[in-house]
Amino acid sequence: MTLHKKQLLLLKFFFLSIPLFIYHYLIKCDINASPESVVDAFFIHLAPLIISIRLAKIFSTDIWDTVAIAFIQIIFSPISYFATLDLYLIYRKQVEWTDLAPPEIDAVAPTVAVVEVKQKPEAILLSLLPCPKCDGCKLEYTPERVALIIREWGHSICTDCAKKAAYDYYDHYLHCPHCSLPSVINGNLKRLHTNFSLIKFVSEIAKIREELEKAEVPEVPPEIID
Repeated sequence: MTLHKKQLLLLKFFFLSIPLFIYHYLIKCDINASPESVVDAFFIHLAPLIISIRLAKIFSTDIWDTVAIAFIQIIFSPISYFATLDLYLIYRKQVEWTDLAPPEIDAVAPTVAVVEVKQKPEAILLSLLPCPKCDGCKLEYTPERVALIIREWGHSICTDCAKKAAYDYYDHYLHCPHCSLPSVINGNLKRLHTNFSLIKFVSEIAKIREELEKAEVPEVPPEIID
């Protein structure tokens, strides 16, 4: 195989690598492809494919080199077609980029909860042991409601909220419910590791609460309750 044919083959592999470069952007955009655009992109892709095979036949001195080049062209033509289609849709402005910026959060003035002290003494003691809550569903973590940690931002999210957040963005990424920043998962929730430190703390809180419920609590003076 001559140097010219090697360069031609490497050039073809370069163009075939285009989908790998644009894949990162495809997960961030919404594509509204019309049937006409799909057909147009097919013929646009078909023309250089036929020309390249004919050029290989003209400049090749060995029939097997021509067969090899034509075989590689045909095998990788579907990948090249999708790359052509993506570029054509961008040219036709049928691609809408998805805004990955954190959603705007309205500033809310801090509120002070006024709680009447008319609870049972056990409830008063248990309220002094707050358990961490998920920023998504606002429910306390439990041994059953496992906490997952988002490694990029160091925040935690429960399993149910992680599945729901990933489903909303087609399993490509999810927004951290605490800081609203995106975290790429690409359909693999296993990238979110279990927060064992938080689970251990939740288990200790649950154990202390259970002991307080069983223990005898001294009477609270009437003036505090009333």
